[in-house]
Amino acid sequence: MRTSRRLITLCVYAAFFLIGITVTVFGPTMSYLMEDYNVGLAQAGLLVTFMALGRMLLVVFCGILSDYIGSKWVVIMGTACLATGLIGIGSLSLFPWALFFAFIAGIGHGAVDTAASSTMLELYPDKASSALNRANMFYAIGCLVGPLISGTILSFTSFWRIIYYINATVGLIITLSIAFQTFPRRAEAGQKTQIWAFREIYTSACVWLLALIMFLYSGSGYSINTWINKYMGDVVKLPVFLASGTLAIYNLGLALGRFVCSMVSERLGYNRVILLSSLGGAMSITLALFCKWVPLTIIGLGFTGFFFGSLFPTAIAIGGGMYPDKKGAITGILVMTAALGGMTVPAITGVISDAVGVGLGMKSLLFWSIAMVVAGAWIFAYRNKSSSSGISK
Repeated sequence: MRTSRRLITLCVYAAFFLIGITVTVFGPTMSYLMEDYNVGLAQAGLLVTFMALGRMLLVVFCGILSDYIGSKWVVIMGTACLATGLIGIGSLSLFPWALFFAFIAGIGHGAVDTAASSTMLELYPDKASSALNRANMFYAIGCLVGPLISGTILSFTSFWRIIYYINATVGLIITLSIAFQTFPRRAEAGQKTQIWAFREIYTSACVWLLALIMFLYSGSGYSINTWINKYMGDVVKLPVFLASGTLAIYNLGLALGRFVCSMVSERLGYNRVILLSSLGGAMSITLALFCKWVPLTIIGLGFTGFFFGSLFPTAIAIGGGMYPDKKGAITGILVMTAALGGMTVPAITGVISDAVGVGLGMKSLLFWSIAMVVAGAWIFAYRNKSSSSGISK
């Protein structure tokens, strides 16, 4: 079979879309799920934790595996795990099994994140940031569309499991579509790489800075996804419907930011994108959390998503350009640190909110945003001084 860049690209877009509808499936169905599984809020929250844990623990392995055997089979494994996780959670009523299948879905999330990103780097080596931003835009679209579909279905029926089955069916169709594609395969793919060869990755100052950006962005973004509804309801005093709508505004900004960055990142340069995005995100989140006029708060959230959107794909584009023969491994490392941020920062925000109130808890996100600006400025200065970074952007 001949490699078709267009068809493979569409498959990658579909895989990212599948991640988006999977990670947002718990929100609309949580009340029904808790009733059928007979668990409380604290236990139900473990579903998200186990999904993040599966993503974090095996994502580096998935990255290295894609360097060994090619990214196609790792992407297939990822979409199959996402579909399997959805089927398992939607079919059972024993909570330990639900956690197990959430973990399986998390493995799928990490596998797709890593191998699909590596595929885009292979397909578009000269426009890596643009290609990755466009692919991750479909993740944001999935985050928007998923809850809308779930809400529509639940307005007609209380049989919540059908949502999991529909999403799983989408996953299986995507898996089969990918299976019939011939992915690009580097000449060195399949050859064994000595463990010491990865030492240069772990000792690179720039890699650590990129990992820090991923940790801070993901932690802040997941905190917004986790706590913004409660903040807008308890602090801003918006009705439940409008409070929920603000999260859609954030995710819409995320999608638009990735779309815009896909068109301008090559002209701006990847280092400048990282700096401007982190700086814009810090300014926007300050507006959202410290402004007392509600329309500006909502606008600030939208722009926070807009500026945050380009950080994840652009950081991967920089890392993949630095180590072109280890794209899977470097992507796995960066995605792992993003998953770690998504596990820890929302929990820290929750602890602060318990201690001093959700208002101050959310305002603590400004600390992480300022740290992100510092890391972004450091990357900009470090990469501009280095002529051997492996990518000229």
